[in-house]
Amino acid sequence: MGVTPDQIPLLEKWATHILGLLDVHLSQYDYLLGGRPTVADYALLGLMQGHLNRDPWPKREWIDLRPHLQKWVEKTHSGAPAKGDLLADDQIPDTLMPIVRIIFDEYMPLMDLTVKQIRLLINEEGLLPGDELPRSTERFLFKMGDGQFKRASFTYSVWRMQRLQKIVSAFSKEEQNRLAAWLLEQGQYNFLDLDFGPNLKPQGLTAALA
Repeated sequence: MGVTPDQIPLLEKWATHILGLLDVHLSQYDYLLGGRPTVADYALLGLMQGHLNRDPWPKREWIDLRPHLQKWVEKTHSGAPAKGDLLADDQIPDTLMPIVRIIFDEYMPLMDLTVKQIRLLINEEGLLPGDELPRSTERFLFKMGDGQFKRASFTYSVWRMQRLQKIVSAFSKEEQNRLAAWLLEQGQYNFLDLDFGPNLKPQGLTAALA
């Protein structure tokens, strides 16, 4: 996954930058989208609690140094009741937008590279519906922070993006138009128009052709 000695400085710089952005956001909001947790909080919590807050070194050096983030991890993991409201009109707080832009600038291009690799694999190996894909791709070089990072990508990540498209396709036309307009404001394409390759299905820890 790219954890090689020459890439550790960039990885740590990138990770602590993200954690710092989260700490700033959580100094103003109790949770990611307002006064109570959503699926977004619990999705992020799995990484923060399981991989960082339970490991003594990152807990001491990364989490505990950021008190608002540390408080969020502890209370969200404890299941403490929250009675606050989400922000009105599905608003995304300005304090989260730097992280959203990182997703646009770094993660989406990685997904594009992953889709291209899956298509190449299908053509080279003559894969058919039902055939399982490798869990990870070859290592790609892509933009990360102020540098270039090289790592493998998980093929099931493409299935997750396809799953999100199916969720969005079930939105009302008004909701789809609102999302498309917001993405356009961010300089992005309509999410439903993005090509995430051949239809996939989950299979264990990887994905298979549907």
